[in-house]
Amino acid sequence: MQISVLLFLFAIALVPTASVVIYLRIRNKKLLAIVGLGAFAWLVALIRSAILQPTYLFIGSPQPPPIWFIGFSAVLAGIFEEGFRYKFLKSFVEERTWLNGVAFGLGAAFLEILLIYCIPIIKILIMAQESLNFLDMLPGAVERNLAVLIHVGCALLVMHSLRNRWILGIAVFFHSIVDFVVPTIGYYSSLTTWQVESIVAIFAGVALVIVYLEKIFLSKLLV
Repeated sequence: MQISVLLFLFAIALVPTASVVIYLRIRNKKLLAIVGLGAFAWLVALIRSAILQPTYLFIGSPQPPPIWFIGFSAVLAGIFEEGFRYKFLKSFVEERTWLNGVAFGLGAAFLEILLIYCIPIIKILIMAQESLNFLDMLPGAVERNLAVLIHVGCALLVMHSLRNRWILGIAVFFHSIVDFVVPTIGYYSSLTTWQVESIVAIFAGVALVIVYLEKIFLSKLLV
């Protein structure tokens, strides 16, 4: 893969989220700290790997993973990621505003883009393990942008749950459903990659509605 093509893919995956982060930094310097806090909360939530990896090895590392394991992984992701979002927001973010929730979600999304998309591609290229082409990698770059909306939507639900704790359950459920449905369809259906991405887009659309509704709800809670 040519470096120019690689940079273009990285731009598709990174530039939209990075642009919003830069805008938030210009608007309010404190928001950048919340972006960083959201990224750190997501990173800490990866401790669930200490449960997942030994379990996967114990069952023989099958490919594709069995559906029950996908479900188990999805539930853990929902519990750990939304649980740590709740803990960090409650402990370190005093102003429970919509914009702070957006910044917090963007932090997790941005770090995920780097660790799940960009770094693995660089590693594959350096190790020359396999050849990559633009069309193979484009869906992943597009999906990262859709995942940003899902992260932000979940972060805003968790922000709301600081006032109404039962909403935390909705955030965990939504996150778990996304992480279960998309991989299961990807592994066990005959849908093309872009058809699977259309399902991710549907979840992103739901998240966008959540983002809009939470702007109304959180504004009312602060009145």
